[in-house]
Amino acid sequence: MGLIGSIGFVLHPRRNCAPALDTVVDWARERDITVLGLRGESDRTNGSVVAVDASELGPRVDLLVSLVGDGTMLRAMR
Repeated sequence: MGLIGSIGFVLHPRRNCAPALDTVVDWARERDITVLGLRGESDRTNGSVVAVDASELGPRVDLLVSLVGDGTMLRAMR
């Protein structure tokens, strides 16, 4: 296994993040990397990520990706 075993996502609450998310999910699957996302956002991921609670996301991922905005980035940092 490489340096990254899991990636987490925090999505913008209203914008369409599907194109970027799909690209990273495809890349991760080719490398056997688990992709996690926040439980409330999983309905926007077409089942492509493992839904977890916010308190679990940070501790379970090696890389955290925030898609689309400053507010989303601040939410991811929490």
